[in-house]
Amino acid sequence: MPSFDNSDKVLEFYSTDESIFKIKPKFVSIPETIDEISEVLKFASQNSLSVTTVGSKTSVAGQGLGDGIILNTSKNFNKIISQNENQVVIEPGVILDNLNESLSKENKIFPPDPASSKWCSIGGMIANNTSGARAIRYGMTKDYVESLKIVLSDGSIWDTAFPQKTSSELQEKILKELPKIISRNEKLIRSKIPNSAKTSCGYDLIGCLENPEKMFTRIFVGSEGTLGIVSEATLKIVEKPKVDTAILFYFDDLEKMAQSVKLLRKFETISAAELLDKTFLDFVESQGKLNLPNFSDKTQALLIVEVTSSSKQKLDFEVQTITEKIAKTKLSYFSEVAKNDEEKARIWALRKSASPLLKERTDSLKSVRVIEDTAVNPELLPKYLLGLRKIFAELEVTAVVFGHAGDGNVHINPLLDPTKSDFRELLLNLADKVYAWVLECGGTISGEHGDGILRSGYVKLQFGELFPIFEEVKNLFDPKGILNFGKILGKETALKNVEFKF
Repeated sequence: MPSFDNSDKVLEFYSTDESIFKIKPKFVSIPETIDEISEVLKFASQNSLSVTTVGSKTSVAGQGLGDGIILNTSKNFNKIISQNENQVVIEPGVILDNLNESLSKENKIFPPDPASSKWCSIGGMIANNTSGARAIRYGMTKDYVESLKIVLSDGSIWDTAFPQKTSSELQEKILKELPKIISRNEKLIRSKIPNSAKTSCGYDLIGCLENPEKMFTRIFVGSEGTLGIVSEATLKIVEKPKVDTAILFYFDDLEKMAQSVKLLRKFETISAAELLDKTFLDFVESQGKLNLPNFSDKTQALLIVEVTSSSKQKLDFEVQTITEKIAKTKLSYFSEVAKNDEEKARIWALRKSASPLLKERTDSLKSVRVIEDTAVNPELLPKYLLGLRKIFAELEVTAVVFGHAGDGNVHINPLLDPTKSDFRELLLNLADKVYAWVLECGGTISGEHGDGILRSGYVKLQFGELFPIFEEVKNLFDPKGILNFGKILGKETALKNVEFKF
């Protein structure tokens, strides 16, 4: 029998993550070897227990919560195994900032950059198909995963770099059946691609379809531990930008900000365009942490724009071109360019502080992550934000809006009082209305945070006829249903009945 901890203190620690939910597990396992992971899965199968893999507990949709076995792969699987000019091989518990600190010695980076980079594990990023501020330039985690070593639900270990080298009946079945599922549903899969720059909702069947040589790798990226458990990953790395700077644009209207994003996306040298709205800025100012001399009551939104280039001279030219272009439109009433690395760091620190600062609110209103990851085509961002305003007005809700305006992925955190009797009902109304609106705009309910238990009840709403194909894939990989039960394919959202941690 595998080694488990079921002490009250440990179970309580693993009952929460960065989501709004609380679920107490029965056991916690911290394996030291890949064989121990296999043993846990075999034990779970024999005892009909769900296995939920966690890394740094930074998921915001409840992916790391479960009432069975919690499997922590971050403590003992945290090594950078090897690196060459174009690739790095790592274990899933490696922290993103630690990886990039190591890669920077060779002037390389692993590009996906969530705001939680100080804490998030690469395994969690693979499970969620994470991106971040620079997705407008670099894309998502799926674009950088070359191959994976996976522990499947039967406990067998499969290297997706060599999928033909099978060692179990389950591996042979997956090798044979997955291509058939993808092929016979090609038309349906293509018809359900959201009109957004990115998505982390559902299984990445379009990635499998368009990258057949990497099908057995792509299917696991974004699958939230429901198809297999990552024990090792080979990742593509790229050159670190030679020079970059930050421009801060000020707006007196949120829609003007959205209009400017449409213009800014035409510049190939822009690697990020990040939004901070007035509700957030006012809160930071009230804490004495804003440090922006040009902020005033007029400021309804800020846009942080990162520009990169191959030389300082070219960078200066690009910055001048961009600022002059926006100035001519009169969309932004003021702009400032970081004069040095210290100013650039100050600007980006403000953006990365958004979620941590909101979490620290001490009044009765809590920043609630429930509709926090919708994404639309950036061209439709003005229309989408206008529709959100109408929903918030209708429900009499104040919300903070920030995030990746450059790729249409905005983080919306309503400020609500969890002690009120209608709290759960209000969350459901918000989710129903906002998700219906984003889908009406052709977007996705999750741009980068994944589905978890928060959005699992809405995945069918987004994908319709494709949902049974997701179920077919799940049943192929996990016939006994032991891997992270209820995530992605849950029958209803956890908003209806799961305990809140407030």
